[in-house]
Amino acid sequence: NANNFTLGGLCGIDFHGKTIGIIGVGKVGKVAARIFKALGMRLLAWDPFERDAVAALGGDICEEIDDLYKQADVISIHIPLTNSTRHMINHESISMMKRGVLII
Repeated sequence: NANNFTLGGLCGIDFHGKTIGIIGVGKVGKVAARIFKALGMRLLAWDPFERDAVAALGGDICEEIDDLYKQADVISIHIPLTNSTRHMINHESISMMKRGVLII
């Protein structure tokens, strides 16, 4: 259907108005935050080191990662895999998340 841009019949979710939880706001996390912000999402982030970067993008920083788990509709992970981050998404953290959360 050339030039048919209607949304009817499409599968997926509308990100506009949803809350994105970004774990890790280094170089890649900042770029992701800008993209999600452009899609009309509320920014929420957790990073033990890059705290000022989130405020500069118009988002909110979570003091505790559990707060991000509880509030986010979508969670985007941008941290290196280390021994301390290996199982940060586990049964306990998933039980805190909203039903239907999308993890990227």
